[in-house]
Amino acid sequence: MKKRVPDSINWPLSFGWRVGEQYRPPVRLASQVILYEQQEKGNAHLAVPDFLLAELDRLEIGPHDVCWLCLTRAAARDFARWGDGAAYRVGTGDDALILCEDGDGGYLLLFDGSRLDPGALERFKRYRSPHGQAES
Repeated sequence: MKKRVPDSINWPLSFGWRVGEQYRPPVRLASQVILYEQQEKGNAHLAVPDFLLAELDRLEIGPHDVCWLCLTRAAARDFARWGDGAAYRVGTGDDALILCEDGDGGYLLLFDGSRLDPGALERFKRYRSPHGQAES
């Protein structure tokens, strides 16, 4: 049984929580969602290394393969605005990876991390380890 606390990249559940509709900018690739968040939404602190963005592009992983979710219903409710409705569960599967965190309880997940090249996945694990962010 998976623990209910995320480690450096592995999502601990087969679901997450969110409120409101999933906004997806008009882009073709998941990497462009991350760049949109960084450049247009002012979330420059989202630490996704260039090598991982390149891997997402190589595999042509699309924007529907990623989603902002929270670990708990209560955390999702913290993101709610008037009219967003109740928090609801979104299935992630067993191989979901945390691409980045927003610092407020939100996680951008890649639903199927098993698609990544094993070398890129291992490099991402090292990158996200406490001493690994010098590598990019």
